[in-house]
Amino acid sequence: MALTADRLFVRPGAQVTLTAGAPSGLPVTWTVPGSAAATGTRTRARFAKSGRYVVTAVATLPDGQTITALAQITVDGTPPSVVVRRRGRIALVTATDPGSGIATLVWRNGPGRVRAVTRRGVRLVPGVNRLAVTATDRSGNARTVRVRIVLPAPGVRR
Repeated sequence: MALTADRLFVRPGAQVTLTAGAPSGLPVTWTVPGSAAATGTRTRARFAKSGRYVVTAVATLPDGQTITALAQITVDGTPPSVVVRRRGRIALVTATDPGSGIATLVWRNGPGRVRAVTRRGVRLVPGVNRLAVTATDRSGNARTVRVRIVLPAPGVRR
């Protein structure tokens, strides 16, 4: 039996819809932490606090044997942390999120277009760089850090 969830990573209070792919007509019983037991091939759940929750679906065969499927839902209400530091002509960006992990990490220099941060960092241009770096985790929490870095023109000593 397959168990699917419309989302595996959510913010606190967000609804998750779970579906058990049980053979037609088999009764399915759900165990959802913090909720009353439910029956049927589909159920919905909400989790108020951050954490990892295991949802269980149990289908009962006509001979009394059971088939069990599990899904882990990660609830994360904390945005990622973002650190930007300069190394020469590069702005190094570090983003961490112990709750659900980083989904996207993008930057913009002034009114320029949004770009993905690469492992090499963000190349700075001579003059004033106004970086906006945004990290979004897999639960949808985002944090933007804005920094101003002045890079002297080549050959100019500071």
